Amino acid sequence: MSPLPDGCYQWFETYYVLCDRDRVPTGDALRHALARHSDLLRIEELKSDDTGRFESATIIAPTALCALELRVLYGEEVLEHGAALSEELADACPAADRPKLARLEVCDARIEVQVYEQLVEPMPEEEATEADEEQLLDPAALLTVVRLLVKLSEGVAVDPQAATFL
Repeated sequence: MSPLPDGCYQWFETYYVLCDRDRVPTGDALRHALARHSDLLRIEELKSDDTGRFESATIIAPTALCALELRVLYGEEVLEHGAALSEELADACPAADRPKLARLEVCDARIEVQVYEQLVEPMPEEEATEADEEQLLDPAALLTVVRLLVKLSEGVAVDPQAATFL
């Protein structure tokens, strides 16, 4: 069950970090890496399996107006998804990203990063300024978490909506 308060967040998009099963970071390693960004990120919940590898986490980024839910999946489904992603990305993949493309097909773990946008109560029109109206999710928290996951797992980050690597 998600610790996100009902009615305060709505799903925005999902990113993936694919890696080898044995490279999924431990809960302690993830907690330590995120602690260096405590000005931006707050861990609400972090679960690990019996071996210490993290299974799921909920991260709140109040200044970025978002929350991130992470979960790890393993197995055949992940291998099939990696092959499908590789096929999807192949046509537009620049030469520099070809090694990432090849890795997608052999990664047997996927860290899903689900992004939730914080719902901000609208101000009455007479009080709202143009800056208030443009208040949107700041991608800084998402990018920070994805980069940390890539570094910890030696994985490959994919934005499936844009069909690109991060």
